[in-house]
Amino acid sequence: IIKSLPTAEIVPQAIPYLEDRIRVNKKLPQVYGTQFRNLVPCPIENPDKVDERRGKFGLPSLAEGITAHRKKYPPTK
Repeated sequence: IIKSLPTAEIVPQAIPYLEDRIRVNKKLPQVYGTQFRNLVPCPIENPDKVDERRGKFGLPSLAEGITAHRKKYPPTK
């Protein structure tokens, strides 16, 4: 799908979210660490390289992403 779109129509940061969503729904480990369950990232493939992969798409480090996610979705009491 993404390869068929003109480059100007693709928001680079959307690619990791889409790929991770598809992988998590297929019960596969995600690649970029964008999908969470209960404020914890779903399993990540090769987690030692996740920040490098995220950086290629302009995403913050996984640690920064976790902090932002928890701020946006604080635990309910």
